[in-house]
Amino acid sequence: MRGLLRPFPMKTHIPWLALLAFVFMLPLDVLASGHPHGPPASHHHPPPQTRLEKRCTKGYYEQVWVEPSCERVRHRRICRAGYYRRVWRPGHCEMVEVPVRHHR
Repeated sequence: MRGLLRPFPMKTHIPWLALLAFVFMLPLDVLASGHPHGPPASHHHPPPQTRLEKRCTKGYYEQVWVEPSCERVRHRRICRAGYYRRVWRPGHCEMVEVPVRHHR
C-alpha cells in the first residue's frame, strides 16, 4: 500500500482513502443495482388493476354573463347593459378508467 501512495503528498490521499472506505462499506447489492435502496423494483407494488367505465352527464342550462357592449348605428351610439343569458349545455358520455376495488 505504501508503494502505491508514495509518489503523491499525503493531502491528496485523504479524499481517495475516504472514497475507498465509503465504497467498501456499501452492501454489494447496492453497488450492483446502482440504486441507493436496492434494485428499483424490489419494493414497489404491482400497478393497480383498472377497468373502463362509461360515465354520462345530463344536459343542463347554464347562466352566462354577457358583457356590456356599444355599437354605432347611423350616426348614433347604441349601448346595451350587461346581462345573464341561459345557454344549453348538451349532455355527453365518455369512457374513463377506474381502479378495480377488491372486497375484503
